Amino acid sequence: MNWQPEQHGLNELLNLLQDAIHPNNRGQLLVQERLASFNAIPEYNSYLIHILVLTTDQDSYIRAIAGLTLKNNILNSFNSTPLFVLDHVKSVCMRSLAFPDPDATIRRTIGSVITAIVVRGQIMNWPNIMSILANKLDSPDPLSIEMALDTIQMICEDNALDVNEAIDPETNTPVLAYMIPKLIPFNNHANVRLRVASIKAISHFIQLKSPSLLANMDTYLQSLFDIASDETTEVRQELCRSFVMLLDNFTESLLPYLGQLIEYMIFCNQSENTKVALEACEFWHQFARLEDIHDYLLPFLPRVVPVVLNSLIYTDEDLMMLGGGDDEDDPYPQNLQPRFNSRYKSSYYNRYKQYHSSSSSSSEDEDDEDDDDEDPEDEEFFSEWTLRKYSATSLEALTSSFKSQMTDILLPLLNHALFSDDWRVVESGILALGAAAEGDIDEISPHLPRLIPFLITQLSHANTHVRCIACWTVGRFSGWIVAQCINSEQGRTQFYEPVLRGLLGRILDRSRRVQEAACSAFSTLEESASKQELMPYLAVILNHLTRALRLYRNRNLRLFFNAAIDI
Repeated sequence: MNWQPEQHGLNELLNLLQDAIHPNNRGQLLVQERLASFNAIPEYNSYLIHILVLTTDQDSYIRAIAGLTLKNNILNSFNSTPLFVLDHVKSVCMRSLAFPDPDATIRRTIGSVITAIVVRGQIMNWPNIMSILANKLDSPDPLSIEMALDTIQMICEDNALDVNEAIDPETNTPVLAYMIPKLIPFNNHANVRLRVASIKAISHFIQLKSPSLLANMDTYLQSLFDIASDETTEVRQELCRSFVMLLDNFTESLLPYLGQLIEYMIFCNQSENTKVALEACEFWHQFARLEDIHDYLLPFLPRVVPVVLNSLIYTDEDLMMLGGGDDEDDPYPQNLQPRFNSRYKSSYYNRYKQYHSSSSSSSEDEDDEDDDDEDPEDEEFFSEWTLRKYSATSLEALTSSFKSQMTDILLPLLNHALFSDDWRVVESGILALGAAAEGDIDEISPHLPRLIPFLITQLSHANTHVRCIACWTVGRFSGWIVAQCINSEQGRTQFYEPVLRGLLGRILDRSRRVQEAACSAFSTLEESASKQELMPYLAVILNHLTRALRLYRNRNLRLFFNAAIDI
């Protein structure tokens, strides 16, 4: 703490930071160049930590900008930072832990600087920082506790593996051996922010199967069950997320609680908050993967399946994102549709992607000039990361795992949904049928002579979304449809030819969404059929594809060529 800034340089840096936050400043480029020149000064980071922590007379926004600049400098240039500067930054940070700033933004910014040092330098280069933070959890000062817990959570989020393997140099024991017992009580803290931070921090070690977490498992689980009735959305989200990870990684530890846990997930899956419902829905997908514990879920399936089916129904928010639900034509002309940025890229990507065409995707939201530079499936998929889609993947997983039991429960429910007066319910039922087809088509096959004619009628439904999902679901039954054509003339005329005509008609649909779904389904039908099954209809197929070539714009041309290439 002996270092002091040179006053002239400090004032110049403060003035530059002040100018940098005004985007309309004519000298903005000059300001940025001048700020960049400070990187050549060895003590630049010392000035930044001084502004962040010690210039309490300055505006908090200026101080936070200095802190964020410091964090980025550490992340980008850690190895070139002089050791004496790094030691000074650490010293000032520890001082701030002892005397936390009243401003929450400043406290979190200092925590992010500490996290950056730990991430880039690893705990071994700051061996006592975790014990310092853990000891602050016992502080009588609420601000010290909050700052320490926020910082611990950030470190665990960005560097969980290093924390999991870290050994305390003083006790020669794992850092988590004392960290987790200190964190667990905060799961039940009166302050909701501290509850969320502690649940998040511990959750990072579930997938790592931390021995320290296992050693405290009973206490940890009890702390989670104690707040199961918490009405705070973020707490419930984190609880559901933690339970899903625990089911996968600490299955045996959960066995005594599975009945209670299933009940809780059924409750959360029905939450009006879609974020909570989505996290709960993942539980069924995870459960389906764990064959050894299927017997625990079996008695609950008659209650789980209706909840999952209900989650397939389009919400008003879903339809708003997609541009409406009743319009015959696309709600936006040509290629001028708005684009939706991704907020949800995650580890669930591969499971969701297979459903990208199941829900009237926003693929047409892409500009033509982007077609060659981006993966349109990724773009449309991420723009629709919804409870509806995840429910479809969970339904597919359950159908694959429980087969006949699921079919017995599902089909009566679908009979009700498919003949509803509400197009949204009908559409959700068709989606469920397609998801179940991927799960176990053998169990559904006896019912297809009745269901396929119904799907054919839905290819001409007045609603765009219903036509889309009907195309997708028909495509999933392509193998069965072609098999009927091969087996009998009746199968050809009753199933194969009506499906072929229906999909060709939808390839020329006014809606680009339906065009896309029809092209994909037709390509699937082509792959299932041999040339012998296609040849008699070649003239009709080529006629429709020629007309489609004149109709389509750039986005759907890709799908057109996929459909045409096998002819």
